[in-house]
Amino acid sequence: METISKALSLKQIDLFLARENNPTEFYLLRSSEPGLEIMSLLLSLPEIDLLQKAEFISLVQPGETQNRPGIFGSLLEKGRVHILPLRLENKVMGFLAMSNKLDESYLSGEDRELLRTISTSVALALENAYLYNQEIIRSQELQRLKDYSDNIIESLTVGVAVIDQSGRVIGWNRVLERQFGLARDQALNRHLSEVIGKYNFQAIFPPETQTEYQLLSEIGLTTARGEKKIFDVARTPLFDNQMKAYGTIIVFEDITEKIHLQQQLLTSEKLASIGLLSAGVAHEINTPLTGISSYVQMLQKKLSDAHYLQILQKIEAQTERVNRIIKNLLNFARNPADEYYHRVDLKESLEEIISLIDYRLKSLNIQLELALQPVVIYAQRERLQQVFINIILNAMDAMPQGGKLLIECQQKDNLAMVKITDTGTGIRPEHLPRIFDPFFTTKGLGKGTGLGLSISFAIVKEHEGQILVDSAVGRGTTFTIILPTSLSEKNRPKTQTRGNQHE
Repeated sequence: METISKALSLKQIDLFLARENNPTEFYLLRSSEPGLEIMSLLLSLPEIDLLQKAEFISLVQPGETQNRPGIFGSLLEKGRVHILPLRLENKVMGFLAMSNKLDESYLSGEDRELLRTISTSVALALENAYLYNQEIIRSQELQRLKDYSDNIIESLTVGVAVIDQSGRVIGWNRVLERQFGLARDQALNRHLSEVIGKYNFQAIFPPETQTEYQLLSEIGLTTARGEKKIFDVARTPLFDNQMKAYGTIIVFEDITEKIHLQQQLLTSEKLASIGLLSAGVAHEINTPLTGISSYVQMLQKKLSDAHYLQILQKIEAQTERVNRIIKNLLNFARNPADEYYHRVDLKESLEEIISLIDYRLKSLNIQLELALQPVVIYAQRERLQQVFINIILNAMDAMPQGGKLLIECQQKDNLAMVKITDTGTGIRPEHLPRIFDPFFTTKGLGKGTGLGLSISFAIVKEHEGQILVDSAVGRGTTFTIILPTSLSEKNRPKTQTRGNQHE
């Protein structure tokens, strides 16, 4: 507009463009006259016909354009006496409305010929500008849609990975960054097997179902930090506008804590059943135990030989220990936490247990190694000894042909740690999750009840501790009992003495 206005010395020039959704309406895009009131024109059919056929329209020379009264009257009122239609492939893009020259003279034949020559170029430039503008609008819309989709994906509480057909990662949300301990920049544009590891990749895409899209439940995966987690994994195809799959969306839901809670609930339910069973078993054992104790006392009065009296004292001591264990079983059936806690030296407790099984270790050709440090905690002494005995006996059963048994006791910060390691047969990986389940045993018929480790688990839990197991088939097993050296107030020794109670 500026170039034409200067070249032809025009007083005013306006550019009108056709509405995309209404070809009879033309709006003012730009004008050299500030504050021009004409914002849009609704043209009649004769005016539209004139724009489609004429190469140049002069409103003040009717003979040249076959102008009729009223044609472009609003423009003529504003002093626009010349119109240059802008067409491209029979499509009217718009028109230029021009006044006379600065000296009030009309456009000459040469001026008109020049305008006719450049009209197609001007129309083409307008079309290109329009297409470019539409491209910008569409690009902005696509960016908004992308941002919207990204915000949805980032707001999800599950991990989401997107891969293309070659397996290259093209999407990795924040939740997945936390779940796998891997930043998005480290994952993008790399093959998924390189990002999460070949083992994890094969678990998500088993060879027999590589092309199928499915739900995978309770899949064990290892994160970049070496943590083992359990996921529910959903795989679904990613489609384009023609519904052709060009990638895969993988959704990871971390259910590790959920599975852990379910296992705790199941264990609690089974332990409740043990409590009911324990009450009946304790009652049945008490009767013969009372008889044994009575006969021991009678023999102590009759015999005078020091050697036999020493044996009877050992029998009586073990009878009292069995009696305390039975009492603990009854307490477990009622309220396992309602019991006095005292200062216990774990080193002394372990040494006492070892003195009772020393003969059996020698008979089984088991080499014993000790690394015991004095560690004092608040605990129920007899119940903790029951834990140690159960685990040590299991270790001995795992070494029928002999081996090495290592027992360690030490303190780290505010935690007491007891490790019992054997070089036995080990525990199969599929059995490890179930070893604390009541009545679960891999021993033969009549060799085990499956209650030892489940009761040990309950006792350690009462002491606000935990049992860890590390085992390898053919190489041995290590049980680690971790106990706090300072228990919570609910387990502290009671200072108030009990009154007389009757059951």
